[in-house]
Amino acid sequence: MEKKEEEVPSSAVAAMKIDDKDNAAGSGAKAEGGKSKKKKKKGGGGGGGQKKEVKPERPWTDELQTDYDRILTVGEECILEADLKKLLLAKGRGVEDGGFNLYDGFEPSGRMHIAQGVFKAMNVNKCTHPGTNSKFVFWVADWFALMNDKMGGDLAKIRIVGQYLIEVWKAAGMDLSNVVFKWASEEITNHADKYWPTMLDVGRRFNVTRIKKCCQIMGRLEGSLTAAQILYPLMQCTDVFFS
Repeated sequence: MEKKEEEVPSSAVAAMKIDDKDNAAGSGAKAEGGKSKKKKKKGGGGGGGQKKEVKPERPWTDELQTDYDRILTVGEECILEADLKKLLLAKGRGVEDGGFNLYDGFEPSGRMHIAQGVFKAMNVNKCTHPGTNSKFVFWVADWFALMNDKMGGDLAKIRIVGQYLIEVWKAAGMDLSNVVFKWASEEITNHADKYWPTMLDVGRRFNVTRIKKCCQIMGRLEGSLTAAQILYPLMQCTDVFFS
């Protein structure tokens, strides 16, 4: 686009110089001509206000393609595959000051079934394969489980179940060298000055009717919701910006 902007003014200037009888065209030529010269000065050498040189994009290697293909296997759909490639080029394998995060969250709510234990361990290992330059962050949603009345609403039991799930993943072979578990209660408490204002900002943008419809993700009917459960979708949305 920048190249086109330079070509159009130069042709306009040439045409306007020939027809110098047209005052309007002449004034337009001066304006466009000045603009064109200014652009050339910015692009030229020796100026004190030169823009930083844009680094050439890294080549797409076989190793990056392998990382890309492997990460795609953990889901049924990738909404923007081109963005995943850009992420791997910018922060993935071989970038010393790079590295990127992957996120997931779970409510500690009882015994773990085979698919949740074994399959989750396999998928995490695919995403954090050695050299991929990635870190997997788990959000242990203990306060969300409390809002959803899991384990009878006993927070101490919920935390025990959360630790139990982590131990099961260890036993199932999850490589924890690039995995971080963050407890919602601790993270929210330690960063309350950021979390709650963000949640309030989310909350003021939606009416109660809209929020109630979102509560279906908890398996709750609109007419049986507690006040705490209405906060659930607001906090879940806040996690996107907070995590």
